[in-house]
Amino acid sequence: MSKMNNSPTERIENYLETIYQVTQRKKFAQAKDIVEILGVRPPSVTEMFRKMKKQGYINYEKYSGVTLTQKGESIASEIHLKHQILKDFLMILDIDEKTALEEASEIQHNVSEETIEKLILFIDFVKKSKKTGGWIDHLEFFFKTGKYVECHPANRDKCPVHSWKQKIQ
Repeated sequence: MSKMNNSPTERIENYLETIYQVTQRKKFAQAKDIVEILGVRPPSVTEMFRKMKKQGYINYEKYSGVTLTQKGESIASEIHLKHQILKDFLMILDIDEKTALEEASEIQHNVSEETIEKLILFIDFVKKSKKTGGWIDHLEFFFKTGKYVECHPANRDKCPVHSWKQKIQ
C-alpha cells in the first residue's frame, strides 16, 4: 500500500506511536527511549527527529526531550487506536497478547479505515455476545478442540459446547 505525499511513512508512524506511548507516561520522550523501544541506533533517532520536526510532527531541540505537535498527536493517537483494535481482534482469534501486539504492529500500516471500522463493530459485537453466550462459545470451543458443533437455541441445554463451557468456568 503506497502512502500519499502528505501521509507519514511506516517508519514515521512507528516513531509517532512510540513517542505517543512514552509521552502518555511522562511529559516528553528522549532519544534513549526510542532507541530502547524500537531497537534503533541513536544517530538514526536524531536523524528521524530532525525529519519529523521539519514535517511538523514533533517539537524537537537537540539534547532535549521531544513532544508531539498537534498534527503529530492527532496522527499518533489514530495509529495507537488502530494498533489496539487490531490487537483486540487478534486476541479474539485466541492469539496470545504478546504475539497479537507484535502482529498488530505489522498489520496496522496496511489496513484500510473501512476495515478498522468493521473490526470495531465486530469487537463490540463479540463483547456483547460474550455476555449472552451463543456463537462465541462455539468459536472458543472450535479454537480449543478443532471440532465444530451445531447448536440451536431451543436445544442449548443439551449442547456439548455450552455444557463444556460451564465445566471449565
